[in-house]
Amino acid sequence: LMSEIMHQLGVKTTRALCALETGEAVYRETPLKGAVFTRLASSHLRIGSFQYFACREDKKSLELLLEFATNRHYPDCGKSQDPVVSFLKEVAFSQSDLVAHWMSLGFIHGVMNTDNMAISGETIDYGPCAFVDQFAFDKVFSYIDKRGRYRYGGQLDIARWNFVRLAESLVSLVDSNTLVAAERLNALLPDIMKVYEQNFLKRMGKKFGILNPKPSDRELIIGFLNILEKYKLDFTNSFRDLSQPGSQLYGDQRFDDFREAHCKRLAEEKRSLDDASSVMAEANPEYIPRNHHIEHAISLAYKADYGEFEKILKIGECPYTENENREGYLAPPSKDQIVANTFCGT
Repeated sequence: LMSEIMHQLGVKTTRALCALETGEAVYRETPLKGAVFTRLASSHLRIGSFQYFACREDKKSLELLLEFATNRHYPDCGKSQDPVVSFLKEVAFSQSDLVAHWMSLGFIHGVMNTDNMAISGETIDYGPCAFVDQFAFDKVFSYIDKRGRYRYGGQLDIARWNFVRLAESLVSLVDSNTLVAAERLNALLPDIMKVYEQNFLKRMGKKFGILNPKPSDRELIIGFLNILEKYKLDFTNSFRDLSQPGSQLYGDQRFDDFREAHCKRLAEEKRSLDDASSVMAEANPEYIPRNHHIEHAISLAYKADYGEFEKILKIGECPYTENENREGYLAPPSKDQIVANTFCGT
């Protein structure tokens, strides 16, 4: 459900092909039915794939892996005078744009370790993931994330951290002299790290109708999110409301300062709120798969009832357009429906 609807939302993602029962039990806290889940991807190479050979100091295998990854995902890098650096830049752009896209939709991956970050920039390993309802920067759903390492507001920082681990893994391929290689990579990192901020501003800027984002737009973006957090407002519905011409949100006194700043910023691009509404509507979906509906579908599937699963899959089509069949699926959860924790069942 999650990967298919993410695909409909326009997010780069792996896709689910099938789940096959093995007929055997898997022993975790309790015995569970075993199955093999088959996922389609342009490749299953992760940052961790490079770390594996780097930690073993297996330079030959690292070279082969880099050659394969470059040819498969970023073939132009192989023509560069410095293919390793070119490869790193491409991965940085792909992964930063992916994580920025997640954040623009209120998506929290849940376990962004280096083995869950695909070199291709596709979303992989849908474990304890979820979409934010009531917004909070420190929102965490994963049951195992006790310290908030993968919280909503920390995802770009974790993506940067993971990228540095990839760069470390390729040091031996940059220069035979480790110190020289490290100096070259360290000199590149500041410019590469800026890409993460640029892609964040690009993805989030569209949600406000801003087509030419600049660094100062972060204040406008964070200001709006601060209001959502302060008043415990729903992330998706608030942004969707913002994108509607004659938005009710603009009649809310809590948004007075934001409204003034937003209109001023749009005026700089010589556009009104009405002009910007089409851009905002394309970046602010009406529908996201809410956690309590997903959990309900899972509970029914345990009983071999896939009706709710099929319904959610159907209403997840074309999430940016209005659909009368979504009645009851757009509202945030009531207090007794809130999903506090999600689990990885693999």
